[in-house]
Formats: sequence, C-alpha cells, structure tokens
Amino acid sequence: IAAKEQEVSQLQLSTDKLVVQSEEMLALQSDAKALSDRNADLNMELEIVRVQLADSESDINLKTLKLDEALQTIETLEDRLKLETNSNTDCKEEFQQQVRDAAE
Repeated sequence: IAAKEQEVSQLQLSTDKLVVQSEEMLALQSDAKALSDRNADLNMELEIVRVQLADSESDINLKTLKLDEALQTIETLEDRLKLETNSNTDCKEEFQQQVRDAAE
C-alpha cells in the first residue's frame, strides 16, 4: 500500500508539473499571439509611412522641377536684361556721338 501511495504521490507531482507547464505554454502562446498582432500593426504603420514618404518624394521632385523652371526663367530674363542694357548703352553712345558731331 505504501508503494502504491508513493506511486500515486509521484503521479500527482508529475500531473502538477504538467499542469504548470501547460499553463506556462498557454501564457507563451498568448504572448506570441500578442507579439504577432503587434508585428502586424507595426507592418501596417510602416506601409503607411512608406506611402507618405513616396508622396513626399513626389512632392519634392515636383517642387524641384518648378524651381528649376523658375531658375531657367530668371537666367533667361537676366540674359535679356544684359542685351537690352548693352543695346541701350550702344544707343546712348551713338546719340552722344551724334550730339558731338552736330556741335562741331
């Protein structure tokens, strides 16, 4: 009887250990599920940020093109201004020469 009681006691201890291990396993599964859900959430957030980044890059590229066009326009206007200034200087010199010639 004592041997059977000892065997029952050892079986009870083994059962208790299995129950504890089972509870630990359930807790680990719950943690794994929570981590998996969090990972899915973070992946969605990452995708949103990627889309926003792509939009920002497109916006920056468009603004860069507009700035390049504006710079080209400014350079063209500067060139035209130089030509007009040179033309005006030439006309002024020619006029002054005509005045000197008429004065002589």
